[in-house]
Amino acid sequence: MRIWKPISSIYIKDYEKIYSKLSKNNYSIFILNNNNEIDTIESFFLWVKNTLPQDPPLSGKVNFDALVDSIWGGIDSQTKEKIVILWFNPTNLMEKNFSKFKVLLECFEEISSMLLKKEFGINQKKFFKLIMIFNEKTKYEIPFFN
Repeated sequence: MRIWKPISSIYIKDYEKIYSKLSKNNYSIFILNNNNEIDTIESFFLWVKNTLPQDPPLSGKVNFDALVDSIWGGIDSQTKEKIVILWFNPTNLMEKNFSKFKVLLECFEEISSMLLKKEFGINQKKFFKLIMIFNEKTKYEIPFFN
């Protein structure tokens, strides 16, 4: 049995190989190319609001419970069975507010777990993954780091 890791990380040198593999395996891919723009939890929520499928739609204000509900509903309504977010350089957000960053990762773990369980009323199981892409080794301890 293969264990599903909802959150993982890679270094930029492995990006093309991973992207190719995800594409070949029919993933719906959302790219968060940070470019130093997402350095607060508010800017992350704005990116989610403007980019990811949501049901119900997010207001844009920071509310982690609403994030879980909205993303879960949005992904459940997608036709593709596999969805991934590729997040380039999350270091800025990590450095500004590591405690909220960790809460955000916990939200994505919860979403991934809920999408695999029929008891939550999903139409079909969905495989949801977040892959963080780092330019170099980070000084932070991330429990999910490969």
